[in-house]
Order: sequence, then C-alpha cells, then structure tokens
Amino acid sequence: MKDKQTTFFWIIIGLLCVNLLVNNHSITLWDEDEAAYAGFAERMYQGGASFVNPEYKWSIIHRKAPLHFWTITSSYYVFGVNEFAVRFPGALAILLACLSMFFMGRTVFGESMARWAAIVLSTSIVLPIMGKVGLTDATLLFSQTVAVLALLNFVLDPKWKWLLLLWVGIAVGVLTKGPPILIVTGGLWLWLAVFHPQRKNLIKTHPWFFGLLAMLPFGWWCYLSYLENYAEWQANTLDLPFEEWWQTEIHGRKEHLLPFLWDWYVLRRVGGGVLGQTAPPGYHLGILSAAFLTWLPFVFAGIWHQFKQFFKKERSITTISLMGWLMFSWLFYELMASKLPSYSMGAQPAIALVIAQQLHLWKTEEVYPYRKLLLLGAGLYILIFSILVLGLPIAGYYFLGEIALWRTILFSVSLAAALIYLISKLKQSREQAVKAFAYVGAVLMLGLWLFIAPIAEQTPIKPFKEISEIAIELDKQFPSKGKSTTPIYILGPDLKQSKISLIFYLETSFKTCEEILWDKWVPLIKRFVSKEPMVLILGTVAEKPINTILKENGIKEGLSGVKTIRVDVWSLDDQLKSHPFVILTNQ
Repeated sequence: MKDKQTTFFWIIIGLLCVNLLVNNHSITLWDEDEAAYAGFAERMYQGGASFVNPEYKWSIIHRKAPLHFWTITSSYYVFGVNEFAVRFPGALAILLACLSMFFMGRTVFGESMARWAAIVLSTSIVLPIMGKVGLTDATLLFSQTVAVLALLNFVLDPKWKWLLLLWVGIAVGVLTKGPPILIVTGGLWLWLAVFHPQRKNLIKTHPWFFGLLAMLPFGWWCYLSYLENYAEWQANTLDLPFEEWWQTEIHGRKEHLLPFLWDWYVLRRVGGGVLGQTAPPGYHLGILSAAFLTWLPFVFAGIWHQFKQFFKKERSITTISLMGWLMFSWLFYELMASKLPSYSMGAQPAIALVIAQQLHLWKTEEVYPYRKLLLLGAGLYILIFSILVLGLPIAGYYFLGEIALWRTILFSVSLAAALIYLISKLKQSREQAVKAFAYVGAVLMLGLWLFIAPIAEQTPIKPFKEISEIAIELDKQFPSKGKSTTPIYILGPDLKQSKISLIFYLETSFKTCEEILWDKWVPLIKRFVSKEPMVLILGTVAEKPINTILKENGIKEGLSGVKTIRVDVWSLDDQLKSHPFVILTNQ
C-alpha cells in the first residue's frame, strides 16, 4: 500500500513539472509585473543597471529587494533572454515548495498527511500559476514554507539542520520581498511560545543572534545600495545635502531605492490601500477558496475543524501548529486595509495541510463529522466546474470568435472526462475518489496552459512581441540576428497601450528604444522625412497629429505616403475595445 502511495505521489509531482514548464517558451510575457521583472533582469544582464540597485526606467513601482532579479538574470545566462528563462526560477521555487512540504512536513504532521498536503498543493490552482509567471511570490512562498516547517520541526526536535533551514529560509525571504516572511515566522514563534507544550525549545533558536545573522545579507545589500547612491551624489557634486538628495527625483525615479521600499512596501500598506486595492475582511478567504477550487469540498470543513479543535481543552500539536500558521499568513492580512491577492499566499501550505487532514477523516470515518460543510463545498464545486465545462466554449466564441472555439471545446472535453472519472471513483471508494480529485486538478491546469492560455497569443490581446517582430521586418537593413542599430521611437500611446511587455520586446530587439514626448514630435518627424534611419510606433494619441506633421513636412499623403503596418490591440480592462498601433519606417 505504501509503495502505491509513493508511486501516486511521484506521478502527481511529474504532472506538476509538466504543468510548470509546458508552453513557457511560447506564451509571451504578461503585463505588468512579469514583464517589469523581466526588464529589470535584462538591464542587469546587459550591464545597463547595477546588481545592487535594480533599475528599469519603464517601471518605478516594481522595484524590490534584488534576489528575484538576480535569479532571473542567472537564468538568462543559462537559457538566454526569453520567456522560459524569466519563468524558470519561479517554476523551480514552486516545485521545491511542494517537495519541502513532504520531506520536511512528515516529521511534524506524519508521512501520510504531509504527502497528501504536497499533492493538494501540486494540484491546486494559484500555486502552479505562480510558478508559471515570473513573479517574486514563488520564491517567497518557497522560503516561507521552508522556514515555517523548519521552525515547527525544531520545536519538536531541536537539531542543527532545522535551525539552519529556519534562518536560511528567513534570509532568502527577506532578500526576496522584505517583511512578509518576518510576519509569518515571527508571529508563529510568539504563538508557539504561548501554546506549544515544548515551547522551551524556542529559546534554542536564539533569534537575538541568528536572527541578526539571517538579516546580514539584506543588511549588506542595503549598505551597498546606500554606498552606491552616496558615490553617485559625490560624483554629481550637488549642493543639496545627501539626505535631501536621496529623497528627490533622480533619473525619472520618484526617489532612491531604499526610501522608496520603506514608503511603498511598508508605510503605505500598513496605513491604507495601495493602487486603490482595498477590500473588507473575508477577501483573502475568497482568494484561498479560489486557490483550492480543485479541493473546494474540503476547504470550509477543514478551516472550521481547526477552529473547533483549537478551542478544546486538549489541543493537539498539529492543531496548535496549523492555527498559528493560519493566524499569521492569512488572518493577519484580513485585518489590513491594503489587499492584494499575493498577501495570503503564505497560507496555502497551511490550507493544504488542513485539507489533507480532512481527506484522512473522510477516508477513514464512516460518518464524516462535517457533512453539511462538505456538501456546501461540493455544491460550489459542481456549480463552478459545470459553468467552466459548459460556459467556457460559449464565452470564448462570443468574445473571441472561432479562434477560441476548438481550444475551449478541447479544454471542456478533457475537464469533463476528468470529472466523469471522479464520479466513477466516488462510487467505488473514498480512497480512489481522493486520488481522482488530484487528477482533476492536474488536468485542469494542463488544459489551462495547453488550450486556454495560447488563445490570447492568437488574438490582439497580446500582440506586443509581434509588434517588435513586425518593426524588424519593416526595415530590410536590419540584421537577422542580434539587436538592430536602427533606433525605434514610441509616440503617443494611450493608457491602454502603455504596456511594459511592449517595451521589453522592443528593447531586446533594438539598441535604441525611446518614448518621445509630444513637444519633440515635430523635430523627430523632420529627421524622419530627411531619411534618417528610424522606426516609429504611433499610439492612438499620436496618429492624427503625426499625419498632419508629415503633410506639413513634405509628405503630402501623410501616413499613406510612407510604409506602415497597423496592428490591432485589444484591452482586457476596456471591454476588448481596440487600441491600434501604427508602425512605420522611412527605409
């Protein structure tokens, strides 16, 4: 029986690897975050930015601690500058997080519970998605999972290996995204100090010494960042005192990196919403429920079970550990005014353990104690998957036409087959049904990346790489390999057209890529008319004015008198309305 469980576990891990890597090379970058991080790393890779102070002039708010940018840059050295390289570090981090759940969790929660928690994580929804989009959250989640499991292990069995993993995990997490890992591990440490029967072992973690040691990489980076800025201030020989200069706008940035990080990622999130994203308590419960849609029947029952068990006189170590984990990775963020979906990602391993516990109860107890909550979750599960199977082809055809029809049908057929398989196993045994739930999750994610994500690539939703390729083809003097020496200029993109992925693809193809402000359009067009080699990309704001300027400078036909290609762009946040670009060259 154990061999069968081990085989099933590695089958699911294998499917996770497929889901994490499939089509990563062919799906173009997603805006805004992924494209911004790709740009930061590309600047480092090309030597245009410091490894200490990440810079990308097209993105101010995506600046962070540097570890994520370093991992993508390292990936560029291995795979080249491409989409696969951008996503590989995140995919690896998610795989390692799931494996950590099993190999580190089994000494705390038992082998079966840890194995099933890893299976649940691998077949959930948000976690694999985060591994396929080059965001910081995957690396942060991995470091949080390792640090929390190491802390829980150390309290039970204070060995050096757990102490090392705890503080290394914290060091990696802080250098990735700052405070979030301190909130979950620090809060859990205090929680265990109050409730855990072996709380005395917490003293042996020596946070007053090892905590400072773990902060050294982050502190050293902050110091190097400060020194680099100080050297820049000295080189400029400005009259402003350094402290005032540090807070001023330099090279198009709101302020230098360290003051920006403190203000943007700490003060603003504690004091209110960021980018207008606020929500009442309960928001993250909805996010977590959606993240575990494939295991939804067991989510509500599992959470209720934890709260119920915690308020009993006899609390198990498992209940104490899971409640502390949930308290500081989920409930803490419900109370914050600022709400972003990634805030509660650190709770997903804890939720997976909660679900795994319920799976054991459901398989072994003849009368399941939370039948009503199970039926509620099952009802939502059936409703949501029915909408997906029946409604997705209809919605795809309605919004995108025939281009989406066959792919959405294939997705619906494969998902329907998995659900039919699940129903057949429900009639046989609960043990088989639990495995079938995992297969449904794996099939859902595989179908999403094989059939649904590529639809956007064939529509005007994501044409930004295509624009770069068209721009190169327009000028026959462009080299077939490497960056073109001909400059490319962007004029008048509207808000819906100002996408970082467009800039990234243009910068990786052209040596010179600039966005030109309206007051410089006339001299630029005069140079264009004089046949100075260049390529122009006109947004909707610039099309009519540039047409007029061309006529005033000797091209009577305006845009129709030069070689142009129009590329349609649909805005997802503007009801798929068209915002076309015009690409033109004078060669």
